[in-house]
Amino acid sequence: MDIFEKEKNIQKVLDKIREIPRLYNYVTNLPPEFVDSFLGYFESNFDIISRADTVFDIRLKKATESEDEEWLYSFAEPYPGISVICGRIKGLEKLDNMSGRDEEMRVSVLHYCRKGRCELYTNDGRYAFSHPGVLCQESRKYKKKNFDFHGEEYECVEIAFRLDEIGDEEKSYLAGLGLDIDLMEKRYVDDADFSIGNVSDTLKAAEEELAGLMRAETVDNTSLLLMILRINNLIRTGHVAFDEKKFYLTKGQREIVNEIRNEIDNHPEALLTVESFSKKYGISVVSLNKYFSIMHGNTIHKYIQKYRMEIAAKALRTTRSSIAEIAAASGYENQGKFGTVFKKIYGLTPLEYRRQNLNCN
Repeated sequence: MDIFEKEKNIQKVLDKIREIPRLYNYVTNLPPEFVDSFLGYFESNFDIISRADTVFDIRLKKATESEDEEWLYSFAEPYPGISVICGRIKGLEKLDNMSGRDEEMRVSVLHYCRKGRCELYTNDGRYAFSHPGVLCQESRKYKKKNFDFHGEEYECVEIAFRLDEIGDEEKSYLAGLGLDIDLMEKRYVDDADFSIGNVSDTLKAAEEELAGLMRAETVDNTSLLLMILRINNLIRTGHVAFDEKKFYLTKGQREIVNEIRNEIDNHPEALLTVESFSKKYGISVVSLNKYFSIMHGNTIHKYIQKYRMEIAAKALRTTRSSIAEIAAASGYENQGKFGTVFKKIYGLTPLEYRRQNLNCN
């Protein structure tokens, strides 16, 4: 697609969004380079659906050779200056064009992860990693930021408070309901730290209920606002266990984890162990596993095992190679051990799995 066609497609989406003033106002406050890059990436494959004139769904889809990449973006503004975004991202590795610290927007954000894993670059030069059940709290939102999904399907619920759009009268009303916009403005001025932590079961249920409302066929702004107030009150009363040690990596730690993952991914048949990586980098086994788990949710050993079995499963589905050949290509000289690990992960022996899933000519 040439630049002219790409610009035409972007404009087509924006013209459609313009018909929904609340949504258009939100989009036009996003970084223009992000809007152009994202909408251009998905070309003209989009739909916008309105539900009860309260929630607006934007579905963008791009077909690739390997799989479909899709973004389902549900937007609502239940109160002036307060928006809710319920997103599902499938097949997208990352959102580029946003690394580093740049012009900030006067927006306070609560971002809850429902599915998958997301990496983002924080104000202080570190990387934070969220996974299901984790809430991120930002005192200000920067126009440039990394979001890396590592190809996993990702789902989230985000509540944004656009401080410039909430007037004194609205602040007073919200304060009476337990929502302190003045405190958010103070945190913005102080440039309070980005915070991340695990939520309680009670807060998780509230976040899931908000996501359910955003997906419901019939929904009203009052119900959405009441749920936002409940979530805010639960955060205020200690239902998030903020803990820096569990969620952050420095740039150097992140680079080491990426190098280890790349070596595993590129050489699944090789004899790679956490001990060999520990010796290579001069870092203890405990520390290496900690860094790796923060980023990928598994120890190095479990990641190697899972990755090898994914390769084996694909080979069983799509080739007629022998079980012994597939085991060797997956790093297992012992076919019996390979079968034991495979059944532990997939619940079937390699032969049973092949019989049920073989799809090759």
